[in-house]
Amino acid sequence: MLESTELTKSEIPIEASSRDLGFFLDYISSGSAEDPKQAEDWMKLLDMIDKYDCPIIKKRFKTRLQNYICKSAWEGFCVASHIKDTSLAKEAIRRFGQEEISSKVELGKLSLSEVEKPTLAHLLGLLQAKEKNGYVRDWEAIAEPFVPLS
Repeated sequence: MLESTELTKSEIPIEASSRDLGFFLDYISSGSAEDPKQAEDWMKLLDMIDKYDCPIIKKRFKTRLQNYICKSAWEGFCVASHIKDTSLAKEAIRRFGQEEISSKVELGKLSLSEVEKPTLAHLLGLLQAKEKNGYVRDWEAIAEPFVPLS
């Protein structure tokens, strides 16, 4: 099929940096590709997975995101919010106590750059779940009633 004389060579426009495209191609072609290090890179990868309709790779993405949550709960919560995965978001919330960010998850204490990372529905859901617990930093208890606001 690829050797067909009916095919013509033409460029395929891809809106991604060579670094991001290389990372995406490694990720879809190798089960041992390195995971992204920051939430922004996870989001770029997710955008490409969605854009090129890769459902099997999206499953790998979610599995690996669970490992990322263990290392960086806040960043993992933010990525989970964009894939609308409440169970991963709850997993991240349970791990907030292990990070410095846990003391900042209150209105007025998060920096603007941190507030912009998760979806608004997830951020408001987190603040509401925290309020239901009387603002006690028992992240396991806060994770239980968490639901994104709609």
